[in-house]
Amino acid sequence: MKKSILVIICLILSACTASKLQFDQVSLQAMVGKTQTDVVRKLGQPNERYTQDGTTYFVYTTQYENYTPATSETYFNPSETVSIEGDYTPVTCTTIFAIDKSVVQRVHTNGVCL
Repeated sequence: MKKSILVIICLILSACTASKLQFDQVSLQAMVGKTQTDVVRKLGQPNERYTQDGTTYFVYTTQYENYTPATSETYFNPSETVSIEGDYTPVTCTTIFAIDKSVVQRVHTNGVCL
Protein backbone atom coordinates (compact mmCIF):
# COMPACT_ATOMS: atom_id res chain seq x y z
CA MET A 1 0.00 0.00 0.00
CA LYS A 2 2.81 2.40 0.92
CA LYS A 3 4.55 1.66 -2.38
CA SER A 4 1.40 2.45 -4.34
CA ILE A 5 1.06 5.79 -2.60
CA LEU A 6 4.74 6.56 -3.20
CA VAL A 7 4.42 5.73 -6.90
CA ILE A 8 1.33 7.93 -7.22
CA ILE A 9 3.09 10.82 -5.47
CA CYS A 10 6.10 10.47 -7.78
CA LEU A 11 3.86 10.49 -10.86
CA ILE A 12 2.04 13.58 -9.65
CA LEU A 13 5.29 15.39 -8.90
CA SER A 14 6.80 14.47 -12.26
CA ALA A 15 3.67 15.74 -13.99
CA CYS A 16 4.00 19.05 -12.15
CA THR A 17 7.51 19.54 -13.52
CA ALA A 18 6.60 18.68 -17.10
CA SER A 19 6.85 21.44 -19.67
CA LYS A 20 3.91 22.87 -21.54
CA LEU A 21 4.95 20.77 -24.55
CA GLN A 22 3.97 17.53 -22.90
CA PHE A 23 0.28 17.53 -23.74
CA ASP A 24 -1.59 14.31 -24.11
CA GLN A 25 -2.01 12.89 -27.60
CA VAL A 26 -5.60 14.11 -27.85
CA SER A 27 -4.53 17.72 -27.25
CA LEU A 28 -1.70 17.41 -29.76
CA GLN A 29 -3.94 15.91 -32.44
CA ALA A 30 -6.39 18.76 -31.83
CA MET A 31 -3.68 21.07 -33.22
CA VAL A 32 -4.18 19.56 -36.70
CA GLY A 33 -5.93 22.21 -38.77
CA LYS A 34 -4.70 25.06 -36.56
CA THR A 35 -2.28 27.69 -37.86
CA GLN A 36 1.44 27.75 -37.18
CA THR A 37 0.77 30.93 -35.18
CA ASP A 38 -1.58 28.93 -32.93
CA VAL A 39 1.20 26.38 -32.34
CA VAL A 40 3.72 29.07 -31.38
CA ARG A 41 1.18 30.78 -29.11
CA LYS A 42 0.49 27.48 -27.34
CA LEU A 43 4.04 26.07 -27.16
CA GLY A 44 6.41 28.96 -27.76
CA GLN A 45 9.12 29.05 -30.41
CA PRO A 46 10.21 25.60 -31.64
CA ASN A 47 13.66 24.24 -30.81
CA GLU A 48 14.20 23.61 -34.50
CA ARG A 49 12.46 24.66 -37.71
CA TYR A 50 13.19 23.36 -41.21
CA THR A 51 11.51 23.04 -44.60
CA GLN A 52 11.58 19.96 -46.80
CA ASP A 53 9.67 19.47 -50.06
CA GLY A 54 7.51 22.54 -49.37
CA THR A 55 6.46 21.41 -45.88
CA THR A 56 7.69 23.29 -42.82
CA TYR A 57 8.47 21.28 -39.71
CA PHE A 58 8.40 22.68 -36.17
CA VAL A 59 10.37 20.47 -33.79
CA TYR A 60 9.88 20.76 -30.03
CA THR A 61 12.22 18.77 -27.80
CA THR A 62 11.80 18.44 -24.05
CA GLN A 63 14.31 16.73 -21.80
CA TYR A 64 13.70 15.90 -18.18
CA GLU A 65 14.71 13.35 -15.58
CA ASN A 66 12.38 10.62 -14.37
CA TYR A 67 13.02 9.54 -10.78
CA THR A 68 12.60 5.92 -9.75
CA PRO A 69 12.38 5.80 -5.95
CA ALA A 70 14.45 3.49 -3.79
CA THR A 71 12.81 0.21 -2.83
CA SER A 72 13.41 -2.56 -0.37
CA GLU A 73 12.01 -6.07 -0.89
CA THR A 74 12.01 -9.25 1.16
CA TYR A 75 11.63 -12.31 -1.02
CA PHE A 76 11.98 -15.82 0.46
CA ASN A 77 13.98 -15.42 3.62
CA PRO A 78 12.73 -12.64 5.94
CA SER A 79 16.30 -12.03 7.14
CA GLU A 80 17.45 -11.22 3.59
CA THR A 81 16.24 -7.91 2.22
CA VAL A 82 17.22 -6.60 -1.19
CA SER A 83 17.52 -2.82 -1.45
CA ILE A 84 17.55 -0.93 -4.73
CA GLU A 85 18.76 2.66 -4.69
CA GLY A 86 16.69 5.40 -6.29
CA ASP A 87 17.83 6.60 -9.68
CA TYR A 88 17.27 9.41 -12.16
CA THR A 89 16.81 8.43 -15.80
CA PRO A 90 17.13 11.04 -18.57
CA VAL A 91 14.03 11.14 -20.77
CA THR A 92 13.45 12.93 -24.08
CA CYS A 93 10.19 13.83 -25.78
CA THR A 94 10.21 15.12 -29.36
CA THR A 95 7.08 16.50 -31.01
CA ILE A 96 7.07 17.42 -34.70
CA PHE A 97 4.40 19.51 -36.40
CA ALA A 98 4.20 19.24 -40.21
CA ILE A 99 2.90 22.57 -41.53
CA ASP A 100 1.78 23.28 -45.09
CA LYS A 101 0.56 26.72 -46.16
CA SER A 102 0.70 27.86 -42.51
CA VAL A 103 -1.71 25.10 -41.38
CA VAL A 104 -0.76 22.06 -39.26
CA GLN A 105 -1.25 18.89 -41.32
CA ARG A 106 0.21 16.24 -38.98
CA VAL A 107 1.65 15.85 -35.48
CA HIS A 108 4.14 13.15 -34.53
CA THR A 109 5.69 12.39 -31.15
CA ASN A 110 8.76 10.33 -30.43
CA GLY A 111 10.20 9.25 -27.11
CA VAL A 112 8.55 9.36 -23.71
CA CYS A 113 5.97 12.11 -23.81
CA LEU A 114 3.70 12.51 -20.82
